[in-house]
Amino acid sequence: MFPETTIATPSFDINEEDIAKVNLTTAEDIVRGAPGIQVRRRFIGDTNGIVATRGSTNMQTAHTMMLQDGIPLSNLTQTKWNGAPRWTQIAPNSVESVKIFYGPFSAQHSGGSFGSVIEVKSKMPDDFEMHMDATGFMQESDRFGRDETLWGHKEFISAGNRFGDVTVSGFFNHIENQGQPQMWDAQTLSAAGSAVADGKTATAVTGGQYGQNTSGQTTIITGDSGIEETVNDLYSMKVSYDLTDNLRALFNINFEDFERTTGIDDLAARNYLTQADGSQFWGTGSTWASQDGAEFKPTKRSWGASRYAPSESVRQTLSYGFNLSGQVNDDWSIDTTASYFDAFKDLNYKPDYSSLDPANNGQGDIVDKEMWWATFDFKLATDHFLGDENLGFMWGYQYHQADLNTITYNSDSIAAKEQSSVKQDAGGETQLHSGFAQLDYDFLGDFNVMAGARLDYWAASGGHDVKKGWGGYNRAFDDREQTRVSPKASISWAPNEFSARYSFSRAYRFALAQELFESTSAGASASVADPSLGPENGNFHNLTLAYEIPEGLVSVDFFYNTIEDEIMNTTKVVDGQNLSTFLGIDKTETIGVQMVYKQDNLFDLPLDLNLNGTWLDKQIIANSGREELVGKQWVRTSNWKANGSATYHLTDQWDTTLSANYRGPQYAEEDNSDNTSGVYGASDEYLLLNVKTQYVQPLANDITATFSMGVDNLLNESYFDYHPYPQRTYFANVSLDI
Repeated sequence: MFPETTIATPSFDINEEDIAKVNLTTAEDIVRGAPGIQVRRRFIGDTNGIVATRGSTNMQTAHTMMLQDGIPLSNLTQTKWNGAPRWTQIAPNSVESVKIFYGPFSAQHSGGSFGSVIEVKSKMPDDFEMHMDATGFMQESDRFGRDETLWGHKEFISAGNRFGDVTVSGFFNHIENQGQPQMWDAQTLSAAGSAVADGKTATAVTGGQYGQNTSGQTTIITGDSGIEETVNDLYSMKVSYDLTDNLRALFNINFEDFERTTGIDDLAARNYLTQADGSQFWGTGSTWASQDGAEFKPTKRSWGASRYAPSESVRQTLSYGFNLSGQVNDDWSIDTTASYFDAFKDLNYKPDYSSLDPANNGQGDIVDKEMWWATFDFKLATDHFLGDENLGFMWGYQYHQADLNTITYNSDSIAAKEQSSVKQDAGGETQLHSGFAQLDYDFLGDFNVMAGARLDYWAASGGHDVKKGWGGYNRAFDDREQTRVSPKASISWAPNEFSARYSFSRAYRFALAQELFESTSAGASASVADPSLGPENGNFHNLTLAYEIPEGLVSVDFFYNTIEDEIMNTTKVVDGQNLSTFLGIDKTETIGVQMVYKQDNLFDLPLDLNLNGTWLDKQIIANSGREELVGKQWVRTSNWKANGSATYHLTDQWDTTLSANYRGPQYAEEDNSDNTSGVYGASDEYLLLNVKTQYVQPLANDITATFSMGVDNLLNESYFDYHPYPQRTYFANVSLDI
């Protein structure tokens, strides 16, 4: 209904048949086989499903845009681990298709598309439909002496119908899961006698687990953060009205209720150290322990609280949006969306100590995050501009406003969730006004040329950082305004089944409120924002060669990007404190190749094959102030990513799919000093094998039952992206369609 305005941007499509081939629990599962994409979902139900695309790492979530039915679900206030797209706003069973765009080559896409744009289209019924689905899953978790079975389940129900020009659809999605521990207290070992030299005595203990850190040093692991238990309920309602046969208005509202507890039900199991009398050894942070002749100091407090302390999070969000799309007359089509996202309740309760610790004082921190954003997107387009069928034109306007404010409270009674006094208050807001236009022209029968531009006006205001108590301060940051113009261009040739297109874009990505304003300080660590960060600015090139084969496609993309002032999150020690901050790296360079091969009914067999791979090299090529980083590999960016799946249709009703996901090794430290894999803190190479078998049984009266079973991580690989990923996980599913 709306003309193709993303012709210059390489893309990858995922349809319902593709979605049915994976063990589906959350929306992240849908894209895990897409080329150049990797989502760090640490466990089923994780809200921090951060996305890496090509040369953009999973700690640069501001490089990924995600939309569902035109409504933005990207986090417009935060990047890093807590800036993941709002995957939990998508029920995977409600998805009809996904289209992934690579790079900022369309004028309609902001700098948030440096990596990718993930467009999700949800289902809308034409007649009465009802779908019911239940899934159970189980993980075998065995790390550092903890061997346990973790359970989860998901239920989904949806219904919808069309009443003349009005269509109504709604669903409820419920998911509960137990995830493996995500953090460990790991200490390097000291020689016997170190405690005496410190004027103290070491207490003999057992139970510590030996391992290594990312530098290859031997460590002893003394405890963990505990089982992650999550419960998430998502309620959604959509109402559409067909103003004409070709123009539809759609209203959507979602309510999400999320709870997460960490290390509460398994509180006693999280401290591994046992003294000779059988009691647990807690220490004070300066006391020594000894095991097998080596001595060490279990870290009593890390990042402001004991690693043995539990935590609890609650989040309630409301999002709603309106979309109008279709033809407004014989010449012009419209696509306009207004949306609002409000995380009106987002609280994190962090005790200082475990309740089993003799030193427990009942105190802790409460973090209250106030976050919302509002957007308006307007586009008009025609594929026969000025009456010329060879001329297409698109223009539009976008407005985004995002507000983030994080207040940390001291709590004298964390069990009662008492907010005793303000510890720190930091935040601010950003606004982005954008106008854009794009013209494309078909000539000589097989050629197309496109040119466009985007004008962005960005402003940041209300920036503040107030810290109370020792070392307190009160900082108010100057308001800022910036304006940038981004040109776009491409040329293509499509004489037959073969096509070639070269695309170029200059693009700017403006800093988010978290990067500018959100500073925190706790214990031996601090996180410092930078209110002066300039926009990331890059030149992006892509050459796509594609050939359509019967029931399939072969394509190759060659891409080359340079980005100046690219924002990296780094950590270093300053005056004995771990200081984490956002830094603008002077210049990076990425070169890469992406390959896709899709073929249904291979060799006339009932076999579908889907293969893709991405090779890239990204390096820092200029950086004043820290020249030692020049020539280093960009953090969390592997040279290789590859995916493959083979689906065999045993009968018309029974399919079995074997899939594989591979990622090469990568560095987690900006100086590339980490050289040990398979340990906590590493960023590992992995190869995952997954299998799913599904049987569809038609029943009476247009009712269909579907049964499936599957296994993810079939080889039970233990691998880390700083935190550990799930080990072998089993799935069973039954669904009913009416």
